[in-house]
Amino acid sequence: MTYGNGSVQSFAYDAASRLDTLTNNLGGSATTHDLAQMFSYNPARQIATVARSNDAYAWQAHYNVDRSYTIDGLNRISPAATRCSFAACPARRCR
Repeated sequence: MTYGNGSVQSFAYDAASRLDTLTNNLGGSATTHDLAQMFSYNPARQIATVARSNDAYAWQAHYNVDRSYTIDGLNRISPAATRCSFAACPARRCR
């Protein structure tokens, strides 16, 4: 797909019709700002990893997170261990 500003975006798919590579070619020719993203999938057809050709677009604000829920074998989220409440509206509370 070519945009009005000359940028080109292309898509490549694997044999299972899943997105394999998404390429953004800014300016229509090779530049240092171009980005290709390559996807891999788990057996449930969910995106497992994304590899990028240009780290200039990588998000750097990562921090450690302790999630209080788990995913079961059917991809359902188990209940979170933390309870919440809404101080602004005391009548509404999580159980």
